[in-house]
This record gives sequence, structure tokens and C-alpha cells, in this order.
Amino acid sequence: MVFKFRLKGLLGLATLFLLISCADLQAEVQEGDEVQIELDSAEWIINQSIEYHGGDFQGKLIEFDFRDMHYKASFLEQANYMTRTSFKGDSVIVDSTTGENALRTINNLEVELTDKKSKAISNSINSVFYFALLPSKLADPAVVAGYKGIVKTKAGDFYQVAVQFKKEGGGEDFQDKFFYWFNAETFQLSFLAYSYETSGGGIRFRSVEKQHKLNSGYVFQDYVNYKTDSLATDLQDLLPLQLDSGLLELSTIRLENLVVR
Repeated sequence: MVFKFRLKGLLGLATLFLLISCADLQAEVQEGDEVQIELDSAEWIINQSIEYHGGDFQGKLIEFDFRDMHYKASFLEQANYMTRTSFKGDSVIVDSTTGENALRTINNLEVELTDKKSKAISNSINSVFYFALLPSKLADPAVVAGYKGIVKTKAGDFYQVAVQFKKEGGGEDFQDKFFYWFNAETFQLSFLAYSYETSGGGIRFRSVEKQHKLNSGYVFQDYVNYKTDSLATDLQDLLPLQLDSGLLELSTIRLENLVVR
């Protein structure tokens, strides 16, 4: 009897210890899961949106026309190579960059550029491809993304993601801040906003005007570009401002003759 009593006691203590341990472990796992979800949700949303838009562009060749210039890029494992071609009279001007400095040729003859001009050309080309290839560019290593919850609007429900860039690999304008709204059902990138500090600073907001759905499965988008005169405006407030009272329209961003191969 004593043996049975002791066994029951030990079993009881073991059971009690196990229940307490499981409860503690469950609490820790649940708490950890919440933290993990909070940390990973921005990345998960971005990945879902990239999939909606056709995937990344690794190993692809891309071409399109934008504002009377022809853009071409090859995204290979070794390096990304981007060019833009424009015409002035009888001259063919080709600017090319791998992401840092740029080279310029006019009628196949190289033109000497100052460091300032070279960087300006490279930044301009990079900027065009950054916006044209969204949301795939949000998977770059220099991106620091944070999930900002779901917003419910008369235009629908949207996941909100704030983006900044690391100094290393973030380019000349790494200090710029971005904010993105993704459709909560389809994960389409529907709106974006950003603030910049160059040329006195400014804030821009873009809404999708049209989609280009290619046979290759890629989805590109045209945008209407807006601004606000108040540089103190929080980027997160721009969507409700646009939907409620409207922002000042500046321009349109339209891509033509798109090819991915």
C-alpha cells in the first residue's frame, strides 16, 4: 500500500509538473508566435504581393518605354545591368549603369562625365527601375520593412507596410522613407507614398491607374502621382487624405511596350 501510495504521489507530482510545464511552454510558444508573426508579417505580405505580380526578376531581361526613353535591364546573378536610350536630333544617347556610377555614349562614342553627373544619371535610372519593378524591389537585402496593420477604407481593406533602407546597399537616397498599401484579399500593390530629402525635400503619393498583365505572368502598373504641400504630413495619413479630400495631381507614370524574357 505504501508503495502504491508513493507511486501515485510520484505520478501525481509528475503529472502536475508536466501540466505546469506544458502551460508555461504553451504560453511561451504563443507569446513567441505573436512576436514572430509581428516580425515576419511585413516580409510575408511583400512575398505574397511579389507572387501576385508574377514573381521576382532574377535571371530576366526587361524592356519598356517610359517618357520617350527606352529602358532595358538584365538581372543576372553576377550583376544587374541597366540602360536607357534616348534620341536628340540625329544623336543616339545611351546611358548605362550597374547600380553605382554611369557611362554615357553618344552615337557609340563614350562621353566623359563628371562624378556628379555620373551619379545623377545612375540614380535616375535606378529610380525608374525601382518603381517599375515594384513590389519585387522590396525583397532587396537593404530593405528594412515593418508591418503597420490593416486599414479599412471605402476603397477596401489594405495591409500597410513601412519601408526604410540600410545605409549599406541602400543607394544615394537611403534616407528616403516609403509606405505601401497592399490589397488585403489579392495582395496587389495598390498605393504607395514616399518622402525624400533632396532638392529641399518632398512627399509623393501614387495610386494605380492601370495594370499591364503580360503573357509571361508578370503584372506591371501605371500610376497617378500626387503631392502634398505639407512636409509634416505622416506618410500613413496620405491614403485617407487622398480618398477623403484629394491631393494635388502632379503627373502620370505610364509604361509602354513591356517585355520580360
